Amino acid sequence: MKHRFAYLDGIRGLAAIFVVTRHTPSYWDFNVFHSYLAVDLFFILSGFVIAHAYEDKLTNGSISFFKFIKIRLIRLYPIFGLSITLCAINLLLNQHLFNGNDAIEFFTTALFIPYPTDSSPELFPLNNPYWSLFYELIINFVYASTRKWQSTNILLSIISISALLLIGIAYTHNDLNAGFFMSIQSISAGIVRAAFGFFTGVLLYRYHAKIYNYTKNRALPYVAFIIVLVSLSLPYSDYIAWIDVITVCILFPICVAFAATPTSRSKSESILLALGSASYPIYVLHKPLSEITSLLINNAEVKFAPYSGIAFMLTIFGLSIFLEKYYDIPFRKKLTRAFVK
Repeated sequence: MKHRFAYLDGIRGLAAIFVVTRHTPSYWDFNVFHSYLAVDLFFILSGFVIAHAYEDKLTNGSISFFKFIKIRLIRLYPIFGLSITLCAINLLLNQHLFNGNDAIEFFTTALFIPYPTDSSPELFPLNNPYWSLFYELIINFVYASTRKWQSTNILLSIISISALLLIGIAYTHNDLNAGFFMSIQSISAGIVRAAFGFFTGVLLYRYHAKIYNYTKNRALPYVAFIIVLVSLSLPYSDYIAWIDVITVCILFPICVAFAATPTSRSKSESILLALGSASYPIYVLHKPLSEITSLLINNAEVKFAPYSGIAFMLTIFGLSIFLEKYYDIPFRKKLTRAFVK
């Protein structure tokens, strides 16, 4: 029976917290500069978890490509749909009534289709964090459709080429904070970041049992937490491009390898699993929720920062746990019964 990797859940939850601080600066009165690398960690974790869940099934043919697509969309859409609804409410509260452009933007975004506007060149102006979900789905589908050709050598080739391209992106862009604008350069950067992270995660999964033979130390998962915490907290530096490359290409894979360890059922494991369960709702809901809250309290969060940030973080964490248990899981079960035999 396959087990959950609780430490990986905890790391994902920690990364989601950093993303929230990045997108809600008025609540904190400070900015965690390196937090944009949380997305690269998400991609690596996603590759590991997807391989854990579907690698054998895709290999032996017990699950088809189209069934995999339906499963992935069902996994993402209930919370994503709720997030889209909050974005619509945010538009209405800001007195952006639904004209033709607003309607097109809303419906294309609801279909995971980028729709930059004249006022914003972002792929998803309604809620910028959607950009990583867009690349996540693309790489997921590439992985599932080409699984039978993905030998270890092919994976290593993809990862090596992607790493070289990441170095080029970091050199030309001065960092790896790229991929969310509608331009050839930006989209290329987003695809490379997703490809390197996801396929690195797949490779780590294939060898995690062997790696664990050399990492049987209870302290190593906590070392991984410390590395992630420090990496995402680093301030700006003149060597930021190289720091980004080393973090994404070396440190994050090491963290996932250290944290991919079996856990005993305990109170600490429950906390880690809760962090993991809350991470996706936190990621897609935090921006529209923070903007709606800021509007309703007339920007009062600025006056009480960072306590307003702490209060917002605790609120969205509790809300995410509640939604996952009473909305997301039941809704996904209904969709699965209806669309996946």
